[in-house]
Amino acid sequence: AKGVRLCWSADRRSLATCIALSTITGLGGAAQLLVGQHVLRSILGIKSGGGGFAPVVPALVALGVVSLVVAIAAGLNAGRIRLLTERTLRYVNREVLDVATSVDLLTFEEPDFHDALTRANRQSMTSLRMAMGIISLITTSIGSLALAATLATIEPILLPIVIVAYLPLWLAARHNADALHSFSFGATPDDRGRFTIEGL
Repeated sequence: AKGVRLCWSADRRSLATCIALSTITGLGGAAQLLVGQHVLRSILGIKSGGGGFAPVVPALVALGVVSLVVAIAAGLNAGRIRLLTERTLRYVNREVLDVATSVDLLTFEEPDFHDALTRANRQSMTSLRMAMGIISLITTSIGSLALAATLATIEPILLPIVIVAYLPLWLAARHNADALHSFSFGATPDDRGRFTIEGL
Protein backbone atom coordinates (compact mmCIF):
# COMPACT_ATOMS: atom_id res chain seq x y z
CA ALA A 1 0.00 0.00 0.00
CA LYS A 2 2.84 2.42 0.83
CA GLY A 3 4.54 1.69 -2.47
CA VAL A 4 1.33 2.39 -4.40
CA ARG A 5 0.84 5.69 -2.55
CA LEU A 6 4.44 6.63 -3.27
CA CYS A 7 4.10 5.99 -6.99
CA TRP A 8 0.71 7.73 -7.03
CA SER A 9 2.23 10.85 -5.46
CA ALA A 10 5.15 10.77 -7.89
CA ASP A 11 3.17 10.40 -11.13
CA ARG A 12 -0.53 9.60 -11.06
CA ARG A 13 -0.98 9.56 -14.82
CA SER A 14 1.84 7.12 -15.46
CA LEU A 15 0.67 4.81 -12.67
CA ALA A 16 -2.91 4.82 -13.94
CA THR A 17 -1.67 4.18 -17.49
CA CYS A 18 0.52 1.30 -16.33
CA ILE A 19 -2.40 -0.24 -14.45
CA ALA A 20 -4.63 0.06 -17.52
CA LEU A 21 -2.00 -1.44 -19.83
CA SER A 22 -1.29 -4.21 -17.32
CA THR A 23 -5.00 -4.98 -17.21
CA ILE A 24 -5.10 -5.23 -21.00
CA THR A 25 -2.05 -7.51 -20.98
CA GLY A 26 -3.46 -9.79 -18.31
CA LEU A 27 -6.92 -10.06 -19.85
CA GLY A 28 -5.34 -10.48 -23.27
CA GLY A 29 -3.38 -13.48 -22.05
CA ALA A 30 -6.60 -15.11 -20.87
CA ALA A 31 -8.27 -14.26 -24.18
CA GLN A 32 -5.38 -15.88 -26.03
CA LEU A 33 -5.96 -19.10 -24.10
CA LEU A 34 -9.68 -19.12 -24.82
CA VAL A 35 -9.31 -18.28 -28.50
CA GLY A 36 -6.43 -20.72 -28.84
CA GLN A 37 -8.57 -23.45 -27.32
CA HIS A 38 -11.32 -22.66 -29.83
CA VAL A 39 -8.84 -22.79 -32.72
CA LEU A 40 -7.49 -26.14 -31.53
CA ARG A 41 -10.96 -27.63 -31.21
CA SER A 42 -11.90 -26.35 -34.66
CA ILE A 43 -8.80 -27.91 -36.22
CA LEU A 44 -9.42 -31.22 -34.47
CA GLY A 45 -13.04 -31.12 -35.63
CA ILE A 46 -11.94 -30.60 -39.21
CA LYS A 47 -9.52 -33.52 -39.03
CA SER A 48 -12.12 -35.85 -37.58
CA GLY A 49 -15.09 -34.74 -39.69
CA GLY A 50 -13.41 -33.50 -42.82
CA GLY A 51 -14.06 -30.22 -44.61
CA GLY A 52 -12.01 -27.13 -45.29
CA PHE A 53 -10.28 -24.70 -43.00
CA ALA A 54 -12.67 -21.83 -43.69
CA PRO A 55 -14.43 -22.13 -40.29
CA VAL A 56 -11.06 -21.77 -38.53
CA VAL A 57 -10.06 -18.54 -40.28
CA PRO A 58 -12.14 -16.15 -38.10
CA ALA A 59 -10.73 -17.70 -34.93
CA LEU A 60 -7.18 -17.43 -36.28
CA VAL A 61 -7.75 -13.77 -37.16
CA ALA A 62 -9.14 -13.14 -33.67
CA LEU A 63 -6.09 -14.84 -32.15
CA GLY A 64 -3.78 -12.69 -34.24
CA VAL A 65 -5.61 -9.49 -33.27
CA VAL A 66 -5.54 -10.36 -29.57
CA SER A 67 -1.84 -11.23 -29.75
CA LEU A 68 -1.11 -7.93 -31.51
CA VAL A 69 -3.02 -5.95 -28.89
CA VAL A 70 -1.17 -7.73 -26.08
CA ALA A 71 2.20 -7.07 -27.73
CA ILE A 72 1.43 -3.36 -28.24
CA ALA A 73 0.17 -2.98 -24.67
CA ALA A 74 3.27 -4.71 -23.30
CA GLY A 75 5.56 -2.44 -25.32
CA LEU A 76 3.76 0.74 -24.23
CA ASN A 77 3.74 -0.49 -20.64
CA ALA A 78 7.51 -0.98 -20.66
CA GLY A 79 8.04 2.66 -21.67
CA ARG A 80 5.59 3.93 -19.05
CA ILE A 81 7.28 1.84 -16.36
CA ARG A 82 10.62 3.48 -17.12
CA LEU A 83 9.01 6.91 -16.90
CA LEU A 84 7.25 6.07 -13.64
CA THR A 85 10.48 4.70 -12.20
CA GLU A 86 12.46 7.85 -12.94
CA ARG A 87 9.75 10.15 -11.61
CA THR A 88 9.38 8.06 -8.45
CA LEU A 89 13.13 8.29 -7.85
CA ARG A 90 13.07 12.04 -8.38
CA TYR A 91 10.07 12.43 -6.06
CA VAL A 92 11.72 10.46 -3.24
CA ASN A 93 14.98 12.39 -3.56
CA ARG A 94 13.10 15.69 -3.46
CA GLU A 95 11.21 14.67 -0.33
CA VAL A 96 14.43 13.64 1.41
CA LEU A 97 16.16 16.89 0.48
CA ASP A 98 13.19 18.94 1.67
CA VAL A 99 13.32 17.31 5.10
CA ALA A 100 17.12 17.48 5.34
CA THR A 101 17.21 21.20 4.53
CA SER A 102 14.35 22.12 6.86
CA VAL A 103 16.06 21.15 10.15
CA ASP A 104 18.91 22.78 12.01
CA LEU A 105 22.41 21.37 12.12
CA LEU A 106 22.06 20.07 15.68
CA THR A 107 19.31 17.73 14.55
CA PHE A 108 21.83 15.86 12.39
CA GLU A 109 23.69 14.92 15.58
CA GLU A 110 20.66 13.03 16.91
CA PRO A 111 20.98 9.26 16.28
CA ASP A 112 17.26 8.79 15.63
CA PHE A 113 17.14 11.50 12.96
CA HIS A 114 20.36 10.24 11.41
CA ASP A 115 18.95 6.70 11.23
CA ALA A 116 15.70 7.99 9.70
CA LEU A 117 17.63 9.99 7.11
CA THR A 118 19.76 6.97 6.29
CA ARG A 119 16.67 4.81 5.78
CA ALA A 120 15.17 7.52 3.57
CA ASN A 121 18.32 7.60 1.44
CA ARG A 122 18.13 3.84 1.11
CA GLN A 123 14.51 4.17 0.10
CA SER A 124 15.50 6.49 -2.71
CA MET A 125 17.79 3.75 -4.02
CA THR A 126 15.11 1.08 -3.71
CA SER A 127 12.33 3.22 -5.19
CA LEU A 128 13.41 2.07 -8.66
CA ARG A 129 12.79 -1.55 -7.76
CA MET A 130 9.66 -0.58 -5.86
CA ALA A 131 8.05 1.13 -8.83
CA MET A 132 8.81 -1.76 -11.14
CA GLY A 133 7.75 -4.28 -8.51
CA ILE A 134 4.35 -2.65 -8.08
CA ILE A 135 3.59 -2.78 -11.79
CA SER A 136 4.85 -6.35 -11.95
CA LEU A 137 2.62 -7.26 -9.01
CA ILE A 138 -0.40 -5.67 -10.66
CA THR A 139 0.30 -7.42 -13.96
CA THR A 140 0.83 -10.76 -12.25
CA SER A 141 -2.30 -10.40 -10.13
CA ILE A 142 -4.52 -9.51 -13.08
CA GLY A 143 -2.98 -12.24 -15.19
CA SER A 144 -3.44 -14.79 -12.39
CA LEU A 145 -7.10 -13.86 -11.92
CA ALA A 146 -7.72 -14.04 -15.66
CA LEU A 147 -5.89 -17.37 -15.86
CA ALA A 148 -7.92 -18.71 -12.93
CA ALA A 149 -11.16 -17.71 -14.63
CA THR A 150 -9.96 -19.32 -17.85
CA LEU A 151 -9.00 -22.55 -16.09
CA ALA A 152 -12.37 -22.61 -14.35
CA THR A 153 -14.00 -22.33 -17.76
CA ILE A 154 -11.84 -24.94 -19.48
CA GLU A 155 -11.39 -27.48 -16.65
CA PRO A 156 -12.69 -26.50 -13.18
CA ILE A 157 -10.76 -29.27 -11.39
CA LEU A 158 -7.47 -27.60 -12.34
CA LEU A 159 -8.22 -24.40 -10.39
CA PRO A 160 -7.97 -25.77 -6.81
CA ILE A 161 -4.86 -27.76 -7.79
CA VAL A 162 -3.13 -24.59 -9.01
CA ILE A 163 -4.16 -22.65 -5.88
CA VAL A 164 -2.87 -25.36 -3.53
CA ALA A 165 0.42 -25.55 -5.44
CA TYR A 166 0.90 -21.76 -5.39
CA LEU A 167 0.02 -21.17 -1.72
CA PRO A 168 3.33 -22.42 -0.20
CA LEU A 169 5.33 -20.26 -2.62
CA TRP A 170 3.30 -17.18 -1.68
CA LEU A 171 3.74 -17.82 2.06
CA ALA A 172 7.50 -18.31 1.65
CA ALA A 173 7.88 -15.14 -0.43
CA ARG A 174 5.91 -13.11 2.13
CA HIS A 175 7.99 -14.47 5.02
CA ASN A 176 11.24 -13.67 3.21
CA ALA A 177 10.09 -10.11 2.44
CA ASP A 178 9.12 -9.47 6.08
CA ALA A 179 12.41 -10.91 7.33
CA LEU A 180 14.44 -8.76 4.92
CA HIS A 181 12.57 -5.60 5.95
CA SER A 182 13.06 -6.34 9.67
CA PHE A 183 16.76 -7.00 9.15
CA SER A 184 17.33 -3.84 7.10
CA PHE A 185 15.40 -1.68 9.58
CA GLY A 186 17.17 -3.09 12.63
CA ALA A 187 20.64 -2.94 11.09
CA THR A 188 20.54 0.84 10.52
CA PRO A 189 22.12 1.85 13.89
CA ASP A 190 24.91 -0.71 13.46
CA ASP A 191 25.52 0.48 9.90
CA ARG A 192 25.70 4.08 11.12
CA GLY A 193 28.38 3.16 13.67
CA ARG A 194 30.35 1.14 11.14
CA PHE A 195 30.26 3.90 8.52
CA THR A 196 31.30 6.46 11.11
CA ILE A 197 34.33 4.39 12.10
CA GLU A 198 35.21 3.79 8.47
CA GLY A 199 35.12 7.53 7.82
CA LEU A 200 37.59 8.32 10.60
